[in-house]
Amino acid sequence: MTTQEYIELYEKLCAGKCTSEEKDLLDQYSKQFLINEQWLPAMGDEVEVEARIRERINQSIHQLKVRKLRTAWWTAAAVILLGISTVVWRILNSAIKHPQISVASHQVIKHDIAPGGTKAVLTLANGVKVILDSAKNGLITTQGNIKIMKLANGQLAYRSTNADSAAVTNNTMTTPKGGKYDLTLSDGTKVFLNAESSITYPTRFSGKNRKVSITGEAYFEVAKNPKMPFIVLANGTETQVLGTHFDIMAYQDEPFIKATLLEGSINFRTPHSEVHLNPGQQAVLPEFSDRISVQDANMEVALSWKNGYFIFQDEDLHSIMRKVARWYDVEVVYDAGLKNLSYGGSISQYKNISDLLKVLQSTGTVHFKVEERRVIVMK
Repeated sequence: MTTQEYIELYEKLCAGKCTSEEKDLLDQYSKQFLINEQWLPAMGDEVEVEARIRERINQSIHQLKVRKLRTAWWTAAAVILLGISTVVWRILNSAIKHPQISVASHQVIKHDIAPGGTKAVLTLANGVKVILDSAKNGLITTQGNIKIMKLANGQLAYRSTNADSAAVTNNTMTTPKGGKYDLTLSDGTKVFLNAESSITYPTRFSGKNRKVSITGEAYFEVAKNPKMPFIVLANGTETQVLGTHFDIMAYQDEPFIKATLLEGSINFRTPHSEVHLNPGQQAVLPEFSDRISVQDANMEVALSWKNGYFIFQDEDLHSIMRKVARWYDVEVVYDAGLKNLSYGGSISQYKNISDLLKVLQSTGTVHFKVEERRVIVMK
């Protein structure tokens, strides 16, 4: 059996269409890659399941490395990731006792839409726009003593031959729906920009602080500089750091602004209130409010977009579909009277939209119809 045949058979199993002979064949082939779902509980604590998944991956990779089968390692890794994504969905959905999918519910998704990718537009200080996804690697342009480079990995970076004498101008990077992009600022700070987002920043930092502004969502790995605090402005909020890793989510169509801290420390403030965050904490600011609450963050969920996954944890359908609309560049329309249920699970962002919608449909509580770039959500 080829790897592609295995994947198709696995998806058939998840759809409940496998015969007993096909299940035996799938189980036999899985063992060749050290995968056996029997070690997973049918239902159980999500943290325990996640820990077992990670342990299993490490064991599998270690054994395959020992045997020095490079080709097999890559094949196994792909199969393991596919299996984990589907198994976690099945565990979480069964844990909240969702009904099983029917054959008819699969049939309403007749059209498909590819996932987003690496896309962004750079707007220079003189108003010139550069489409980064089609720009060639290397030097894009020069602004004074600042060279703007597109690196081999697709990232944008700023290089200065004489930083002290370089003129300071502002650039803006904007990602469309269905686009993400990475940026390295002149001080070495790395910025990861989510879909339908933007960041405005100086070509070099001067003065007492390093200040940028964003819309949408961005993850920062801030270069340390105690003499120049790094400040992020987002939708009426201000986040100040010296050197740290954190995420800011400030979409206009979301009911909350969220700042999530991975490491270091940050101060998150509005004109009327301020909180200090430690690693693992999240600041939440409701729309039309100045009252900031602090809660423990699920880092895997908060940073799932950066890592290429949709991960939902008891998340309401409208929130899920807002993320789907941004990443797949679609319009979402709801049937009247549709209940706003909550869902949990995980799936790669680099699958077609039909794969994600079929997983949601498998709960039996919601159905979808895709018409060109419109997704209709139905009871």
